[in-house]
Amino acid sequence: MLARGVTEAWTTTLISQSEADATSALLGESTPPIRLANPMSREGEVLRPNLVAGLLRACAHNLRQGAESVRLFEVGSGFQREPERAGKLPREIGMLCATVAGARYEHAHDGFQALTDFFEAKGLWEAWLEEMSVDTPKWRTYSSPGWKPGASAEVATATSRIGWAGTLGLDLLRAWEIEVPVHLFAVLLDPLASSVRTSASASLPARFPPVRRDVAFFVPESVTHGQMEAALREVAGPWLVAVELFDVYAGPGTPPGMKSLAYALRFQHPERTLMESEVAEVQDRMAAALAKSCGARLRER
Repeated sequence: MLARGVTEAWTTTLISQSEADATSALLGESTPPIRLANPMSREGEVLRPNLVAGLLRACAHNLRQGAESVRLFEVGSGFQREPERAGKLPREIGMLCATVAGARYEHAHDGFQALTDFFEAKGLWEAWLEEMSVDTPKWRTYSSPGWKPGASAEVATATSRIGWAGTLGLDLLRAWEIEVPVHLFAVLLDPLASSVRTSASASLPARFPPVRRDVAFFVPESVTHGQMEAALREVAGPWLVAVELFDVYAGPGTPPGMKSLAYALRFQHPERTLMESEVAEVQDRMAAALAKSCGARLRER
């Protein structure tokens, strides 16, 4: 996180009841927070269930002090009570949380630069997951109180859920007196550890030139990029070395209930130059397979 320009924060483990309720709902936590028997103040009456409230406090403070771009993360524990462990110490849940808010760049000559959007923040989270060697994380639709509608996701691997990401809703942000969009990433460290690839490999660059093809498909609105990419790779085999989604369009010219996804595909053989007919044959197989598995239709120019 530090290498990507996110500053480490260290926030208090004691928060208010209202903060705990709001952030528990955000991550789908159902158990009530652990209340102190003799709290010193109403701002520190319960143990935090996660790290979100403290980061939002820090984010709001920095924005009030004039910071135009605030990027913070914290590694720590949330605390939860389990009914079967009544009277025992609370369960500590190790996690990392990060927030991105405000201007796209901390310093810029352009005085009218745009605010950081969800897709830029998602790219930052994806880069972190890749750096942590998480094996094929998937972004699944997720909805819970506190998120902006349609702008939140659950991050999972093939075996478990590891976290959440998205843009926070206006009602939640107003509770911390924040007036700019805030993008949040929260990841659980225990399941994350079991999803990390332990081995690394490297391969020499191929000696023979790649072949690039740009293709676009009309697909049902419910079909995700992840489904399309998986289907493309399965059919194409090892010759397909890169799949890049470079355009998403839904508007005039698009069939009802469908959207357009455009891909840059790169084919390469490790031992020889691919022939035009070979690439065309693979493309035909891909189009037929996508039509069957995803309801996709090749978009003609």
